[in-house]
Amino acid sequence: MVPPFIMPTNSQHLYVRRASAGSGKTYTLAAHYIALLLHGENYRSILAVTFTNKATAEMKERILGYLYAVANHISIPSTQGFIKRVKEIYEELGYDAETLTNEVLQQRATAIYASILSHYDEMRVQTIDAFLQSLLAGMVQQLNGAVGYQVELDVNRVISNAVDELLTEGAKDSKICKALTMYMDEAMGEDKHWDIRSGLNEIGKELYKEFLQEKSHLLVFDEKRLRDFAGKMAKWRERTKGDLEALEQALNRVGRFTAQDFKGGQASYINVFAKMKDEPYPSFTNTTLTKLQNSDAFASVYKGQEDSDTIRAELLHLHELCLKCRGAWLHAQYTTKYLNDMVLMGALQARINDHLSDTNSRLLAQTANT
Repeated sequence: MVPPFIMPTNSQHLYVRRASAGSGKTYTLAAHYIALLLHGENYRSILAVTFTNKATAEMKERILGYLYAVANHISIPSTQGFIKRVKEIYEELGYDAETLTNEVLQQRATAIYASILSHYDEMRVQTIDAFLQSLLAGMVQQLNGAVGYQVELDVNRVISNAVDELLTEGAKDSKICKALTMYMDEAMGEDKHWDIRSGLNEIGKELYKEFLQEKSHLLVFDEKRLRDFAGKMAKWRERTKGDLEALEQALNRVGRFTAQDFKGGQASYINVFAKMKDEPYPSFTNTTLTKLQNSDAFASVYKGQEDSDTIRAELLHLHELCLKCRGAWLHAQYTTKYLNDMVLMGALQARINDHLSDTNSRLLAQTANT
């Protein structure tokens, strides 16, 4: 277990406490906070940041509880143990702990405790999210926001609402209706559930992943441009028909071979020929290709009557045709596969932006790139 310790920083007013789980972080942080207060720091000028609301509530409760104990029960052992820790930190910070007599401690703790209770909402112990909201609220003008600007924390809720709106009002827009129909057809074709909400929610979440946030300026959501691109890809694929025809002819030529022509029977080259007829046009494995490229290695597995070098050249040509057809298929398949998703992503983005504009807010997921 690593005991809590202070990590110096370049600033005289910034302190970082590092400690492993179960080593008394909250106890030490509360002692550090109270040490600053006892030295005269105003609690309004001290920021203590935590991760969760539960941790924030616990921290505030501990600070007030310890202050009350120092003010009213200074002689009991648990309070004396806490005071000892406070004095240690007091000295770590460069202050003179000898000045903290019991009488001084009680007087200061009583005054601080009463002041915090009177202005409890000004105690700056808060979560990172809450701190960012208060920070951003003070930067409204720089963020082109209006009075009442706020940060929306629940990204999933905003996306879910946008999906519901898209499904409800999509029928009014022929382009969106077409995109939704295509998406549903694809989902049902892949034996997925007919309710496409979950899939659309996942598409919406892609918008706020770090990679897309960094590359957001490169995203194209214009439906016409996406459809034009899909059309160009279809025409490009048409131009690969010559290669497909050549592949078919090559496969017909090697169709004369049987399992008896190769060592290994059905586990040999014969097994690959059948797979080459269909998309995505698989080619030879690296091991098989290496043997095919070496004339001696090929001659050792070829048992047919024809010249082995001639057959080997024909099979290498078949492999090249397969690579070309496979490349064309993969290019068209994966370039166009998500174009419809991009149309829907753009529609969701537009609805999310409208919501944020109407509520004068910004998603927390967007603030990292502000």
